[in-house]
Amino acid sequence: MIRLDGIVPTLVMLTLATMTASCGGSAPPPDDQPSVVVVPPIQTIAAADEPPPGEWPDKPDEPRTGPAHVAVACQFTDGWVSVLPTELYDPGEEFLMQALIGLAEEPSFWEQAGYGRFRDHRATRCTDRGTTVDVPTGSHYLLIGWANQFSVKGQYRDNGYLEQITLQPGETRHFKITTDRLTHTWLCISCPYLLAHGAGGLDELGQVLVDRYTRRRKGTDVVQAQVAVQDGRVTLTIAEREPEITHLDAIEVTTANRRLSLALAAPAALRQIDGQGLQLSMGEQLDLVFEAPTVPDGLIDVEIHVTGHYEPVGPLL
Repeated sequence: MIRLDGIVPTLVMLTLATMTASCGGSAPPPDDQPSVVVVPPIQTIAAADEPPPGEWPDKPDEPRTGPAHVAVACQFTDGWVSVLPTELYDPGEEFLMQALIGLAEEPSFWEQAGYGRFRDHRATRCTDRGTTVDVPTGSHYLLIGWANQFSVKGQYRDNGYLEQITLQPGETRHFKITTDRLTHTWLCISCPYLLAHGAGGLDELGQVLVDRYTRRRKGTDVVQAQVAVQDGRVTLTIAEREPEITHLDAIEVTTANRRLSLALAAPAALRQIDGQGLQLSMGEQLDLVFEAPTVPDGLIDVEIHVTGHYEPVGPLL
């Protein structure tokens, strides 16, 4: 059968009788010469090596080039984001996110503290309007931190997001992070601990000077607590448990109607905020006695004001 450009024509043989019945009076052709009529096909039939109509594959896109992009929207306040090359990420670096934020806010301090290798990947603010970070192609870790949550939660927990991603040239990867996706915990460089002496031993009152990790961040933290009065005295302890130096400027204790005086044996440098304090290194602690001569033994409500700052000693691994 004849094939014309992929179209198979249909050959129809009409006999003399059929022509007469259909056309009504047309002159019959000779008996030995049948009539041949070419009827156009209703639809074309594609060749075997071609897709059916409507299923032609798209033409391949032009190869993408250039850097990749990570677009992140944080649905909470105090969000920070960094995209770190995989070869720089160390899961044993507990304070990594704090260092990346610190490199943005106080770069000289954090570089001197041993985190200079991260300077090109310092964190940037992440808002609900979105933040885009341009990065080379390849394997990276996406790090997101929720800052200033210790004072809210009383601990470092569920304040971050961590995911390893691989980016192609020109690719843009989008992330929308809500608080329920913050299942990673970033530790802050720690702070000195405050304890109170009671009948049952030492009671932990939590950390003080939280996030005051440079002299520029020096300030006063206020702790509200119940402490024990024993023999007309309240005894507190400041303990430094981490590789850092605490710089205490002053500490005072007040009740509802008065301020308790530091005992005569306490360091004079801690009696007022004047920049003249003392230092505690890792493993050291200081016991401070406050006089409450007219207060009966038992628990009382107090406010404890601790003024100072602390400084990390080298990279904290």
